[in-house]
Amino acid sequence: MEHSVLLSELKEKGYEPLIFGKEHPARDLLFARLWDPAQTVFDPAALYLGSTSQMPDPETDSEFTFFCCGEPVDFSRYGRSPFTLAYFGSAVSQAALFNASLESISRLQEISAGMHLLVNALFSGNGLQYLVDTAAQIFGNPIYVVDLQHNDLCVHTVREIPCHLRRPDPGQRFFHRGKPVRLYQRKRDRLHPRQPPG
Repeated sequence: MEHSVLLSELKEKGYEPLIFGKEHPARDLLFARLWDPAQTVFDPAALYLGSTSQMPDPETDSEFTFFCCGEPVDFSRYGRSPFTLAYFGSAVSQAALFNASLESISRLQEISAGMHLLVNALFSGNGLQYLVDTAAQIFGNPIYVVDLQHNDLCVHTVREIPCHLRRPDPGQRFFHRGKPVRLYQRKRDRLHPRQPPG
Protein backbone atom coordinates (compact mmCIF):
# COMPACT_ATOMS: atom_id res chain seq x y z
CA MET A 1 0.00 0.00 0.00
CA GLU A 2 1.37 3.39 -0.89
CA HIS A 3 2.45 5.58 2.01
CA SER A 4 0.09 8.39 0.94
CA VAL A 5 -2.89 6.00 0.64
CA LEU A 6 -2.25 4.58 4.13
CA LEU A 7 -2.10 8.09 5.61
CA SER A 8 -5.34 9.02 3.81
CA GLU A 9 -7.11 5.94 5.21
CA LEU A 10 -5.86 6.70 8.71
CA LYS A 11 -7.08 10.29 8.38
CA GLU A 12 -10.52 8.95 7.38
CA LYS A 13 -10.48 6.95 10.63
CA GLY A 14 -9.86 10.14 12.62
CA TYR A 15 -6.08 10.09 12.98
CA GLU A 16 -4.29 13.40 12.36
CA PRO A 17 -0.53 12.81 12.13
CA LEU A 18 2.21 15.42 11.98
CA ILE A 19 4.77 14.50 9.32
CA PHE A 20 8.51 15.13 9.64
CA GLY A 21 11.55 14.18 7.58
CA LYS A 22 11.64 13.20 3.93
CA GLU A 23 8.28 12.11 2.62
CA HIS A 24 7.97 9.31 0.07
CA PRO A 25 4.25 9.36 -0.87
CA ALA A 26 4.64 6.63 -3.52
CA ARG A 27 6.64 4.23 -1.32
CA ASP A 28 4.91 0.86 -1.05
CA LEU A 29 4.46 -0.36 2.52
CA LEU A 30 3.96 -4.11 2.44
CA PHE A 31 4.10 -5.03 6.13
CA ALA A 32 4.29 -3.53 9.63
CA ARG A 33 6.83 -4.13 12.36
CA LEU A 34 7.20 -2.97 15.92
CA TRP A 35 10.19 -0.69 16.41
CA ASP A 36 13.31 -2.29 17.88
CA PRO A 37 15.72 0.43 19.13
CA ALA A 38 18.68 -1.92 18.60
CA GLN A 39 17.84 -2.35 14.91
CA THR A 40 20.44 -1.07 12.44
CA VAL A 41 19.11 -2.36 9.10
CA PHE A 42 15.75 -1.10 7.83
CA ASP A 43 13.46 -2.31 5.07
CA PRO A 44 11.97 0.54 2.99
CA ALA A 45 8.82 -1.60 2.43
CA ALA A 46 8.21 -1.93 6.19
CA LEU A 47 6.17 0.38 8.36
CA TYR A 48 7.82 0.67 11.79
CA LEU A 49 5.64 1.57 14.78
CA GLY A 50 6.86 2.72 18.17
CA SER A 51 6.57 5.29 20.92
CA THR A 52 8.23 8.66 21.31
CA SER A 53 10.20 7.31 24.28
CA GLN A 54 12.32 5.17 21.92
CA MET A 55 12.77 6.73 18.52
CA PRO A 56 15.30 6.32 15.72
CA ASP A 57 18.27 8.66 15.62
CA PRO A 58 17.47 11.65 13.35
CA GLU A 59 20.74 11.03 11.48
CA THR A 60 19.89 7.40 10.64
CA ASP A 61 20.98 7.00 7.03
CA SER A 62 18.10 4.82 5.79
CA GLU A 63 14.84 5.45 4.02
CA PHE A 64 11.90 3.95 5.90
CA THR A 65 8.61 4.99 7.51
CA PHE A 66 8.19 5.35 11.28
CA PHE A 67 4.81 5.93 12.97
CA CYS A 68 4.88 6.92 16.62
CA CYS A 69 2.63 8.10 19.41
CA GLY A 70 3.15 9.16 23.01
CA GLU A 71 4.35 12.29 24.76
CA PRO A 72 5.63 14.96 22.36
CA VAL A 73 9.38 15.41 21.92
CA ASP A 74 11.51 17.89 19.97
CA PHE A 75 10.51 16.90 16.44
CA SER A 76 12.46 19.75 14.83
CA ARG A 77 15.50 17.44 14.90
CA TYR A 78 13.72 15.20 12.39
CA GLY A 79 13.03 17.93 9.81
CA ARG A 80 15.89 16.82 7.53
CA SER A 81 15.91 13.11 8.31
CA PRO A 82 16.12 10.78 5.29
CA PHE A 83 13.18 8.75 6.66
CA THR A 84 9.53 9.68 7.15
CA LEU A 85 8.30 10.17 10.71
CA ALA A 86 4.58 10.51 11.47
CA TYR A 87 3.56 11.54 14.98
CA PHE A 88 -0.02 10.68 15.95
CA GLY A 89 -0.23 12.41 19.34
CA SER A 90 -0.34 11.37 22.96
CA ALA A 91 -4.02 10.36 22.98
CA VAL A 92 -3.41 7.47 20.55
CA SER A 93 -2.26 4.11 21.89
CA GLN A 94 0.39 2.08 20.12
CA ALA A 95 -1.97 -0.89 19.91
CA ALA A 96 -4.74 1.17 18.27
CA LEU A 97 -2.31 2.71 15.78
CA PHE A 98 -0.76 -0.68 15.00
CA ASN A 99 -4.16 -2.32 14.47
CA ALA A 100 -5.48 0.50 12.28
CA SER A 101 -2.34 0.48 10.12
CA LEU A 102 -2.19 -3.30 9.87
CA GLU A 103 -5.87 -3.47 8.91
CA SER A 104 -5.23 -1.30 5.86
CA ILE A 105 -2.05 -3.13 4.86
CA SER A 106 -3.73 -6.54 5.34
CA ARG A 107 -6.62 -5.55 3.10
CA LEU A 108 -4.14 -4.86 0.30
CA GLN A 109 -2.50 -8.24 0.88
CA GLU A 110 -5.90 -9.95 0.67
CA ILE A 111 -6.55 -8.25 -2.68
CA SER A 112 -3.12 -9.30 -3.96
CA ALA A 113 -3.69 -12.89 -2.81
CA GLY A 114 -7.08 -12.94 -4.56
CA MET A 115 -5.54 -11.66 -7.79
CA HIS A 116 -2.84 -14.33 -7.52
CA LEU A 117 -5.48 -17.05 -7.09
CA LEU A 118 -7.44 -15.78 -10.10
CA VAL A 119 -4.36 -15.69 -12.33
CA ASN A 120 -3.43 -19.22 -11.22
CA ALA A 121 -6.99 -20.40 -11.95
CA LEU A 122 -6.84 -18.78 -15.38
CA PHE A 123 -3.58 -20.49 -16.36
CA SER A 124 -4.31 -23.81 -14.64
CA GLY A 125 -6.05 -25.26 -17.67
CA ASN A 126 -8.97 -26.48 -15.54
CA GLY A 127 -11.56 -24.64 -17.61
CA LEU A 128 -14.04 -21.85 -17.25
CA GLN A 129 -16.04 -23.49 -14.45
CA TYR A 130 -12.92 -23.69 -12.26
CA LEU A 131 -12.19 -20.01 -12.92
CA VAL A 132 -15.78 -19.05 -12.04
CA ASP A 133 -15.72 -21.17 -8.86
CA THR A 134 -12.45 -19.55 -7.75
CA ALA A 135 -13.74 -16.04 -8.48
CA ALA A 136 -16.99 -16.70 -6.59
CA GLN A 137 -15.08 -17.84 -3.52
CA ILE A 138 -12.84 -14.75 -3.63
CA PHE A 139 -15.62 -12.22 -4.20
CA GLY A 140 -18.24 -13.97 -2.08
CA ASN A 141 -20.90 -13.39 -4.74
CA PRO A 142 -22.77 -15.64 -7.13
CA ILE A 143 -21.34 -15.54 -10.67
CA TYR A 144 -23.16 -16.32 -13.90
CA VAL A 145 -21.38 -16.55 -17.25
CA VAL A 146 -23.66 -16.48 -20.29
CA ASP A 147 -23.05 -16.54 -24.04
CA LEU A 148 -24.45 -14.14 -26.63
CA GLN A 149 -27.65 -16.20 -26.87
CA HIS A 150 -28.10 -15.85 -23.09
CA ASN A 151 -27.44 -19.51 -22.36
CA ASP A 152 -25.72 -20.33 -19.09
CA LEU A 153 -22.12 -21.40 -19.62
CA CYS A 154 -21.08 -21.48 -15.97
CA VAL A 155 -22.89 -20.84 -12.75
CA HIS A 156 -21.54 -20.71 -9.23
CA THR A 157 -23.61 -19.64 -6.27
CA VAL A 158 -22.06 -18.98 -2.90
CA ARG A 159 -25.23 -20.09 -1.18
CA GLU A 160 -28.43 -21.69 -2.39
CA ILE A 161 -30.70 -19.33 -4.31
CA PRO A 162 -34.28 -19.24 -3.00
CA CYS A 163 -36.86 -20.72 -5.38
CA HIS A 164 -38.57 -17.39 -6.06
CA LEU A 165 -35.27 -15.93 -7.35
CA ARG A 166 -34.22 -18.79 -9.63
CA ARG A 167 -34.27 -18.22 -13.33
CA PRO A 168 -37.46 -19.91 -14.56
CA ASP A 169 -36.60 -19.57 -18.27
CA PRO A 170 -32.78 -19.80 -18.57
CA GLY A 171 -32.46 -18.15 -21.98
CA GLN A 172 -34.83 -15.25 -21.43
CA ARG A 173 -34.53 -13.77 -17.95
CA PHE A 174 -31.93 -12.24 -15.66
CA PHE A 175 -31.98 -11.01 -12.09
CA HIS A 176 -32.67 -7.41 -11.28
CA ARG A 177 -32.91 -6.44 -7.62
CA GLY A 178 -34.17 -9.85 -6.61
CA LYS A 179 -36.85 -10.13 -9.32
CA PRO A 180 -36.44 -11.75 -12.73
CA VAL A 181 -36.98 -9.31 -15.60
CA ARG A 182 -36.86 -9.74 -19.36
CA LEU A 183 -33.48 -8.81 -20.77
CA TYR A 184 -34.90 -7.17 -23.88
CA GLN A 185 -38.10 -5.21 -23.69
CA ARG A 186 -39.77 -2.26 -25.31
CA LYS A 187 -39.76 1.00 -23.40
CA ARG A 188 -42.45 3.48 -24.45
CA ASP A 189 -42.73 1.86 -27.88
CA ARG A 190 -39.00 2.28 -28.50
CA LEU A 191 -36.42 -0.46 -28.44
CA HIS A 192 -34.02 -0.41 -25.56
CA PRO A 193 -30.71 1.01 -26.93
CA ARG A 194 -28.80 -2.19 -26.10
CA GLN A 195 -31.30 -4.46 -27.85
CA PRO A 196 -30.18 -5.66 -31.28
CA PRO A 197 -32.65 -4.83 -34.04
CA GLY A 198 -35.08 -7.48 -35.16
